Amino acid sequence: MPAQRLPFNFIDEIFVHSESLHEPLTIQVDVRLSGRLDPDRLHDAIAAALARHPRARARLAPWTAHEPGFEWIVDAPAPEATVEVQNSGERDLDALRSDFYGRAIPFDRSPQVRVLLVRAAGGDRVLLSTHHACSDGVGALRFMRSIARAYGGRHDPVPDGVPVTLEPARGGLWRHLFASRGARTDATWNALRLTPPTRIAPDGARQRAGYGVLTVTRASADLTHASLRRAGATVNDLLLAGLHLAIERWNADHHTARGHIAIHMPLNARPAAWREEILGNFLLMERISTAQRHRSTAAAAVRAVSEQTRRAKQRVDFVRIPTVSDALHGLPIALRMALGKVLPFVIDPFVDSAVLSNLGRAEPGDLSFGPDLRATDLYFSPPARMPIGLSIGACGFGDDLFLSFRYCHAQFGPKAARAFADLYLAELDALGSTRRDAA
Repeated sequence: MPAQRLPFNFIDEIFVHSESLHEPLTIQVDVRLSGRLDPDRLHDAIAAALARHPRARARLAPWTAHEPGFEWIVDAPAPEATVEVQNSGERDLDALRSDFYGRAIPFDRSPQVRVLLVRAAGGDRVLLSTHHACSDGVGALRFMRSIARAYGGRHDPVPDGVPVTLEPARGGLWRHLFASRGARTDATWNALRLTPPTRIAPDGARQRAGYGVLTVTRASADLTHASLRRAGATVNDLLLAGLHLAIERWNADHHTARGHIAIHMPLNARPAAWREEILGNFLLMERISTAQRHRSTAAAAVRAVSEQTRRAKQRVDFVRIPTVSDALHGLPIALRMALGKVLPFVIDPFVDSAVLSNLGRAEPGDLSFGPDLRATDLYFSPPARMPIGLSIGACGFGDDLFLSFRYCHAQFGPKAARAFADLYLAELDALGSTRRDAA
């Protein structure tokens, strides 16, 4: 069978140009189970998932400087994926995560996934790492579902008509930026404003490669306070507002700037019928901003955030993810690579203060590996690289909300990361929730 070629979209190329060995662009998805897994069966389940999802086994196709654009190449049959096995006590899990998700995954080799099986008290844990140029968090979670279903001998259906990748309409980038609808224009101005966002004050920073990872669990019902829900705020709005308020307090405590805070919020742009399908990068990059006046009270912060997220969600209905040819039509790869090296010096002062990505709610039964291997928790996080030194991944699972704080070592030391997480949880408490002790 000949190799299949898939086009890059605009976001794929952003992640290729943004790759850093010091802060690799990996997606975290890890799930804990109620029993022990067999490594050989897990290996076979990963192979089955790779066979089902061609994009997971894609690699950057060989290119020359004068070609008009990058492509993914998908070889057949599927390549082998190794399964690492490590023993750990619960107290070592975040250290293992920090090491595992801090390892680079070369995007010019296949497959674009790595798996670590952790033998831990209370049940084994499966850590999945995918390169962000391969897929966003929704796609990575879909891949974990395929592993779980294959291991448990369950059918792994894909809805009729789901493509390997989406073919966006030509001109999509420019429609995304300059559509006549007022909401789109407002968002474009917000994204392109020339006021550099406030940086989170560093604390305990060290010069070393990789990330730190800190995981926290809380009762999801704590974020459904009646008065806020009546005001129309979603759980995602509360998470965002709490982060704006936490950065405000953190910087005040560190005697640094607290002006314009901007949080990067990815939105799933897949068609509604395939919302949890398709590996790949199908997201809109939205900026949720507040000025100091918006953070004068919790209610004001929630109101400012919810107005922006409501408009952002309306835009998902009519925006298509653009192909690279739409944005950089006619530019050879050599010039794109040169632009990619220069771009950070131009845009880094204007990138967001932090990242918050919410996967929504996942069903525990869908991630169980068998009748005696129930999924008991789920953690997720996107990467962050300086000057965005912190990303928070959130997902609902069962009755709980699972939060993963991924931080650059140039942003926080471990104690400072814990202090910031505690401050963030305190802000959520102030929005009507009750802290629950965690991982």
